[in-house]
Amino acid sequence: MRAIIIDASVAVKWFNQEEDTDKALILREEHIDGIKMLCAPTQLTYEVCNTIWKNTQIPDEDAEKAAGALNDLDLNLTQPEKEDLARTMSIAREKAVTFYDASYIQLAEKLGTTLYTADQKQHEAARELVETRLLKEARI
Repeated sequence: MRAIIIDASVAVKWFNQEEDTDKALILREEHIDGIKMLCAPTQLTYEVCNTIWKNTQIPDEDAEKAAGALNDLDLNLTQPEKEDLARTMSIAREKAVTFYDASYIQLAEKLGTTLYTADQKQHEAARELVETRLLKEARI
């Protein structure tokens, strides 16, 4: 099973119909089927659930179910260690991205694997440090 990093811009597409949702759903299905192991920093859960919460088109009951469904996917979520936080800060400052965004790059770097993102700015910041795939251009 191949481990890959996904960021919140990919995972939110599982709960919102938008551009490239089909590709994000394929990644999710490959995780469920044991083809790929989807990995992310622990904050992915909070970022995705915050996006669901902000979407007033999703009724309260459905939003609560979506939060539970995210947890049920059993993603490989990683709690950072002290040295991970220092490296993440370095990446954030060097690439002028948020600490949140830098944490995905740091994890891909640490695990030596590919980062999938739907965020153009994230893709551009990451590509000098790690292998990265912009979701809209990815062959999935």
